[in-house]
Amino acid sequence: MNNSITHRFCLYRTCIIRHIVVLTAVLTVASHALRAQQTFIKKINGQNRSYLYYTNINDQQETTNLPLVIVLHQNGSDANETYLLAQKQLSKYPCNMLFPAGLRGQWSCADDAVENDIEFLNTIIADTYQDFQHDRNRVYIVSDTGGYCLVENLKIKYPDLIAESRSVVSMSQELSQNLKEMLAAKTKTSKKYNLWVADDLAEPTPDSVMQYSFYKRWVIDFSAGGLYMFGSVKTNIKDGTNMDLSDAHSIKAFTLTKWFSNSTAWFVGVGNLSVPRKNESAGETTKVGGGLIVPISLGLKHELLSGSVIHPYVMAGGGLIWIFAAGAKVKGGNMPNLNSDYRHPLQMTLGSGIDFRIMKRLVLGTNLRYIQSAKFASLGKIDAISGLNFNFSLGYVFNANSSKRPPSHKH
Repeated sequence: MNNSITHRFCLYRTCIIRHIVVLTAVLTVASHALRAQQTFIKKINGQNRSYLYYTNINDQQETTNLPLVIVLHQNGSDANETYLLAQKQLSKYPCNMLFPAGLRGQWSCADDAVENDIEFLNTIIADTYQDFQHDRNRVYIVSDTGGYCLVENLKIKYPDLIAESRSVVSMSQELSQNLKEMLAAKTKTSKKYNLWVADDLAEPTPDSVMQYSFYKRWVIDFSAGGLYMFGSVKTNIKDGTNMDLSDAHSIKAFTLTKWFSNSTAWFVGVGNLSVPRKNESAGETTKVGGGLIVPISLGLKHELLSGSVIHPYVMAGGGLIWIFAAGAKVKGGNMPNLNSDYRHPLQMTLGSGIDFRIMKRLVLGTNLRYIQSAKFASLGKIDAISGLNFNFSLGYVFNANSSKRPPSHKH
């Protein structure tokens, strides 16, 4: 009978592991999307101008000395629409791309915006060079016929800025082919610029743990603590499992965190709320049972203080809780029928905590979380999981020696 309970536990653990793998894959893709596409605002002569930055490279590819492509949207369109049109076509040609937004949705030499537009384009090229280390010898620009005049005026004022420009009649029909041709041709500016070298890109050697960054790091941590279950979840309704799941107070968990900036990360965690095994004898009858409570959460974590050994943060997440209970009455040594049931309600968690970066690769932490599940049909004398969870954790920082760093001049 005990083997039957153990077998069911294993089946549920296998199902839970599959869910965690899928969730981790989804969040990894999402974090790459957040990194690859970013929107910035730059003030030019008192006017706020915006542009969208995109790169089609991944974390494993070389990020420096890539060409820069600027695409001016058609009049009446916008930067985001043009980005969606271009970004799917260029996986074969690693590059950085800028999609600036025209004033009032227009690019033209017919009004007083032209000087502002020229300075705007010159400024964002310079900023991108400092922030993302592109190759200044290969800066390309594409516009439709409405933006042709602006591009020509830009080239007259800054003759060494653009390696090649092209004008198209229809963005939807001609943009993709023109982008591919320019990137394949590798045309360079008449003036030769130096490329970025390793010495320019290296981070200063940290002289204290305060200087270590979380940017783009993966952190896995193990935590252990207790759960104070609120009395409001108790139903005292007996069932065939003979279990009282409100006695579960000890919790252990593993959490995987991916930082996509120095202050913000996503996380996915799986825990195990220990359910005491039951083995009670009364005369010839023995009540046996066990259970499994596994909270699975994914969410966001935001650090409140960067550049310090101490990292206070807040977090919010959600997911589900797998709850399983099984038990039976054994009388006179006869093998009984096993009674078992399960629930998987949705749950949310809110909390705050403090991480201590004690070494480059090690993080000690503590946090307090509020956990609340949706109500479910009573199982093991409870109809919800609700309470306060206090934990201590030990984390390991992967790729801690990487020179990855956030851009230094975001606007």
